[in-house]
Amino acid sequence: ADMCFADDVNKVLMGILKKKNFQHLRSPLSFIFKEFIFNANKANLKRVFFRLNCLNINLPQDYEDGMKDFPKAMREEIYKISSYLNDYKKYVKVIFHEYTDKDFVFYIINNSQLTEHEKQRIQDKIALYSKVNKDENALFNILDETEGAGMGLFLSLKLMKQFGIDNRGFKIGVH
Repeated sequence: ADMCFADDVNKVLMGILKKKNFQHLRSPLSFIFKEFIFNANKANLKRVFFRLNCLNINLPQDYEDGMKDFPKAMREEIYKISSYLNDYKKYVKVIFHEYTDKDFVFYIINNSQLTEHEKQRIQDKIALYSKVNKDENALFNILDETEGAGMGLFLSLKLMKQFGIDNRGFKIGVH
């Protein structure tokens, strides 16, 4: 899921929004799509990195050890790690499922299983988002140093709310 892929998805999205006369959603949905595609791809890259380093992503100690080096590897070895995505059959795909009337259903699918730790982090970020919506001071607690601050997810949910997109339809699952 390189930037060309994200750009191609963005072109399809723009066509759908134009057809539906929802151009006002162009910027927020473009941001949200790119954020979700990036995160899905990053999860796949993480699995490749763990495999290349003989670490089991589902073992807590291996996960902790791997996550010490993964951020640096993302900065310095991204092309090397990316070159293994096909070999390890890791992919991200986007499906525009339904876009009739005012409905708009899409899936950004990553074929990697979430670890329990990752599921919990995502649930925690969503819960924190809900808390921040009620108490703006809670925003200072959003920073998380382990893998990224979670700001992309937070901002995506915030944009959805601001533009009247029901985020109850936002789900993270396994394909």
